Amino acid sequence: MGHQAWMERLQEMQAIETEFTKELMATRDPSAALKVCNRWITKRLELLTADSKAFTGFWMDIVMAAAGGAQTSTPPKSKGEEA
Repeated sequence: MGHQAWMERLQEMQAIETEFTKELMATRDPSAALKVCNRWITKRLELLTADSKAFTGFWMDIVMAAAGGAQTSTPPKSKGEEA
């Protein structure tokens, strides 16, 4: 599940990069090129922020699952032992 979402995200990023590259290559005016670059950088930062949040959430889920699993995997007390 996580790998599929990651692959879809990479395809989305590739499409955005392609779109901005085409737009930048079509510009002839330096000020227009600067505007395209600024929008491109803004979009990249948005994607990086979203990826960072998703990555952090993914790892927190793993850590929480591992912590929960560690608590439930303790061996049961044998008869005569105090809890």
